[in-house]
Amino acid sequence: MKIPYSIESEMSLIASVLLGGKEVLRKVEVSVPSGASFYREANGLIYDAIRRVDEVGLDIDIVTTKDELERQGILERCGGLAYIMQMGELLPTTGHAMSYANTVRYEYDRRRVIDICTKAIANVQLDNADPVSITNDIALSSQSLAGLQNSVEFNHVDDGIKQAIDDIENRTSTYKMSGVPSGWQELDDMVGGWRKGELIIVGARPSMGKSAFALSLSLAAVKTNKCVLFASIEMSEKMTSQRLLAHETGISLKAISNSVLTFEEKMRLRKTRADLFDSNMYLAAANPMSMSDIRGKAIKLQSKTKVDLIVVDYLQMVATAGQNRTQEIGAVSRGFKALARELDCPVIALSSLNRAADKRDDKRPMMADLRESGDIESDADVIMFLYRASYYATAGMREAIETDECEVIVSKNRNGPVGSVVLEYTPSTGRFKDMEFSLL
Repeated sequence: MKIPYSIESEMSLIASVLLGGKEVLRKVEVSVPSGASFYREANGLIYDAIRRVDEVGLDIDIVTTKDELERQGILERCGGLAYIMQMGELLPTTGHAMSYANTVRYEYDRRRVIDICTKAIANVQLDNADPVSITNDIALSSQSLAGLQNSVEFNHVDDGIKQAIDDIENRTSTYKMSGVPSGWQELDDMVGGWRKGELIIVGARPSMGKSAFALSLSLAAVKTNKCVLFASIEMSEKMTSQRLLAHETGISLKAISNSVLTFEEKMRLRKTRADLFDSNMYLAAANPMSMSDIRGKAIKLQSKTKVDLIVVDYLQMVATAGQNRTQEIGAVSRGFKALARELDCPVIALSSLNRAADKRDDKRPMMADLRESGDIESDADVIMFLYRASYYATAGMREAIETDECEVIVSKNRNGPVGSVVLEYTPSTGRFKDMEFSLL
């Protein structure tokens, strides 16, 4: 296989920078940000040395470049002073500097394509190859190749301020919150809805109501004409669908699961199906499900319609391949944050908690209880916990509860206040709603 490169363009580019100095470097580094774009190692090292000379405030020329290579102990590895002088004598003008830079970048991109395809071919030939995961990796690499990794866009501060003011005035005149509504007024007042590009973590102990909470907020978003992708790793599609029906019809999950239904209840199920048929809610249920799987499904849906919200049940069940559990969870957390930014939508990930809260007198969860937390605390824009005092009652007492109080504890809110909101929770149907207070 012929490897694409142009040594002549690489040397001519370096010669242009040595001749034109900082002014030329500013122009060409947009296309060639580092020495990694060069095929010949010596040329890449020299180019990085030139950039280092510029960073420390020195003039760019043959002498300062030679001194920087000597300081790093790699002058001879780069061909010595003679090689640098050879390039310095190549050009009488800098007029074609951008042309050389574009050629260097073009050949580098071609080599990247070969690397991506070669890696994909090697991976797909493995006995345990996962075609979906490999395809997603190709998509991610291709996106990086398109320039996301090397080009950081910037705007004048006024551009951002104008956009912020326009957004504020638009929401003031139309009374719209900035994010996707949660379905609960008091919680929306506190967090402002689920905002684009944000990662929201909802933590709770097992059987506290995490999945029901996630489904409830998903349905609330759908009812405002938002598109929701609900990725369930813990529950099957059948189980998730039964919970949706219980929530919407008010029929107990137990009755639906056991098919003990009256004629009128069966009609309510059919009506709910018809209502959800016209909705923009999509389910992805599988176990195992990796970060690449979730991203792939989200991107596929995004290609058909704008995704407004992604909900994952739950974070610790996302399949990973590493050995260090804390690092694995940290990677998943960062992946969700990156996905939120990539698709410009909020990502809500449920999280399990460790047993520390069970041993405290005050059993309300806190951020330190996040299981195998990794980087969850730093990655998340909002962290909230669910707490029901009745969870710690005896089994008989829990079964007798028809409606319960669930405290939603907002422990981190990057763009607003923290605090608690109390919702009414019906365990039999998985419904959450705002509390109704009486003055009597």
